[in-house]
Amino acid sequence: MNGVIQFAAKAIVPLAVAVCFALGRKYLKPSARLSETQLSVLDGRFQQTKWVVGISMIAVAVLFAWTTHHFFVSLNRYLAASDDPEALWLWPQTAIWWFFPGFGAVALCWEITLKLRSAFGPGDGARLYTLWSDGRALTAQKFCAG
Repeated sequence: MNGVIQFAAKAIVPLAVAVCFALGRKYLKPSARLSETQLSVLDGRFQQTKWVVGISMIAVAVLFAWTTHHFFVSLNRYLAASDDPEALWLWPQTAIWWFFPGFGAVALCWEITLKLRSAFGPGDGARLYTLWSDGRALTAQKFCAG
């Protein structure tokens, strides 16, 4: 019985994630949809921009991962030095602090890049790029579905 409970505890997380993704895909649609004509017009406008956004996403992800990792390692060393040496043990390997920065970099690079583009980019470019990207993703999804 103990093995069944351990298996159920391990299986419930991927099951919950799969259910959340399925419900999100079904009920969370883009706020506004562009027609095929509008998408074609924006294709020409964003032909070069999509490469800039892609490279920017990689740069943002690397910068986020490195700075967050450095922050966690520094915080770990500070807390280890400030307490009684026997109360908190400083891990000799800093690799344990890579999970959150790596996951955060993958999950947040799109949003951070769009926020930076809307803050420093031309006027309505970030909103239009998001609508164009969502429209192209839906077109590709329909094409793959048959």
